[in-house]
Amino acid sequence: MNELSVVNPAPKRKRYTKAFKHKVIAASLQPGASVARVALEHGLNANMLRKWIRVAQNGQRQSNFDPPGFVAVPMPGTALTPSVPSAKQNAETESIRMEIPYHHQSISISLPVSQMDRCLALLRELLQ
Repeated sequence: MNELSVVNPAPKRKRYTKAFKHKVIAASLQPGASVARVALEHGLNANMLRKWIRVAQNGQRQSNFDPPGFVAVPMPGTALTPSVPSAKQNAETESIRMEIPYHHQSISISLPVSQMDRCLALLRELLQ
């Protein structure tokens, strides 16, 4: 006997627009709303809706987060602005202080600016 079998291709995933996701997320965040009920009303899996909510909330936190700005650190041998004393004048009096977190403690290192090369060598070793 000859058999003929038909294999149906796997259904493609549904894609939802950002506007639809936003509408469903907003509905689920209303007071007294159940995520499972809102998902069921819109023909969605509740776990998928929870993931959309989590991603949306993480996106809000990241968009509200301002990364720290750039801070210029004068290096010996570089030109400085006139309002800042030269590196040679400060090399003897100022020091570099670093705090490096280590397990549940902090290691504090203080070196004079004149030993900047040693400080950089130490940092290179620690970051390897």
